[in-house]
Amino acid sequence: NRRIQNKIKVFMLPMANRSLTSNTRNQVHFTHYLCMLLSALATTRLAVVSSLAFAPSRHLLHRTHNSRRYYLQTMSPPSNVAASLSISALPEDHARQSPIGSTSDAPSKNMIAKCVPATLSSLAECGARLRSGNLVSFPTETVYGLGCHALDPVAVQKVFDAKERPLSDPLIVHVTNIQDALELWDASCSKTDNGKGANNSQEESETATQQLIRQQKIEKKALTSLTQSFFPGPLTLVAKAHPTIPQILMANTGYVACRSPSHVIARALIDAAGVPIAAPSANKFGHVSPTRAEHVMDDLGGEDVWVVDPLLGCLERERKEGNGNNAGVDEVGDNNAVCQVGVESTVAKIEMYRHDATEISGGLLGSVSVLRHGAISSRSIQEALEKAGLAQYFIVSDAVRYTSEEVNNVAPGQTVKHYSPNVPCFMIAS
Repeated sequence: NRRIQNKIKVFMLPMANRSLTSNTRNQVHFTHYLCMLLSALATTRLAVVSSLAFAPSRHLLHRTHNSRRYYLQTMSPPSNVAASLSISALPEDHARQSPIGSTSDAPSKNMIAKCVPATLSSLAECGARLRSGNLVSFPTETVYGLGCHALDPVAVQKVFDAKERPLSDPLIVHVTNIQDALELWDASCSKTDNGKGANNSQEESETATQQLIRQQKIEKKALTSLTQSFFPGPLTLVAKAHPTIPQILMANTGYVACRSPSHVIARALIDAAGVPIAAPSANKFGHVSPTRAEHVMDDLGGEDVWVVDPLLGCLERERKEGNGNNAGVDEVGDNNAVCQVGVESTVAKIEMYRHDATEISGGLLGSVSVLRHGAISSRSIQEALEKAGLAQYFIVSDAVRYTSEEVNNVAPGQTVKHYSPNVPCFMIAS
């Protein structure tokens, strides 16, 4: 029946085991045909996965653009028939061991993310998208970031959902000028005028207040000097947050991380958005950070995100002009300079000690702890404090640690399983 044939796609796998008798092979073929016919009549659509025992060398398990979905492609039948074979999402190790699984209508997850050029008009649209609470991935001098409106808790939650990131791992806020960074930290916004006219009964309390104010002044001076020395650039500073900062941004620790990227595209996007942008690396949690737009699409192609791709800006320029003249083109940035550092920013935490008045009067007032290594070294931070005349108040040290996902951290990149390549690894004995 021609109508039935249009609805059924049937093929017979060649027999790999030639030791079977002719009758046995015929019975196997008939059994396959009967099962497929009954399935087609019941569902009007057929997806068949036959046992690989008959032809194990003729089947290949292929990865699609999304690392969590797979499909089974056969080499012997026509491509349109092979495309109908699929297995649903499986872990990679299980897929290798047991490639036969449940069927799926589509071989891969639908692509939702889209790439946009790095032009000023495109970045203006991306800025509006960020203000409205949606996600945009963009290049920096370190790695690609997945940006959202930093002061919008709903938008911040979208980042955690897209990355499948635990809420115990905080996000870094990105700004373009030092004053915007200082306004995120409590010490920079605290009043330092202690007033006058205290009486004798308040003398002890006033002394403690004066010491606290002194600490705040020193902390603010340290934050200002370090931002002036390293902003914009690959250094993230962590300090006590202003009370208005959303807790979801800080993993409920009370400390907020902030940096100012130096890449021209990142800075243009932040200015276009008109709001601070919270942006972790644009990849699934625990994976290696991306340095190209295609890396972002590999990991986040199934998420509702726009990905700024400078290569599209170049292609658009060539199509528009054709004669090599750059006049009238609103492209920004240098494609060759995207993610030139290639690793995450250095993270340093500034924390003030809480001593009584006699202890803090002549000793250290706080510490600067490097929580994640990057392009800025501990020695560079120490030299910046010395230049600002603050070295006697702070001790600079490395404090990199690794915790479980249940521990709330003040800075990202400190969980035990992080920055993990998704490749097969083998240990070879000597």
